[in-house]
Amino acid sequence: MHLRTQAILRDVLSTAGISETQVLIVVAGVAGLDSPADLDWAFKNTAIPGLTDRRILINDSHIALAGAFLMDTGILSIAGTGAITTGYLENGE
Repeated sequence: MHLRTQAILRDVLSTAGISETQVLIVVAGVAGLDSPADLDWAFKNTAIPGLTDRRILINDSHIALAGAFLMDTGILSIAGTGAITTGYLENGE
C-alpha cells in the first residue's frame, strides 16, 4: 500500500505541475483513520522523500462533511463496506 499511496501523491503533484519541495503542508482525508495506530500507518504511507513532514491526516468523513455543508451545521452518514456518521453542531463541535 505504501508504494501505491506514494505513486498517487506523486501523480497529484505532477498533474498540478509542482515539485515536492513546493508543498508547504499536506492535508488528506483517509478512509478508516480512526485510532492512533491508524494514524501511524497513514503517516508512514504518506511519507515521500523531499515532501514536507507537515501533514494533517483525518478521517475522510470530515472532508466529506466539510464539503457537503461548507463547515456549517449538519450530519453526514457514509455507508459501504463499513459505515460512519459525523457532524458539526452550531457551536462548531
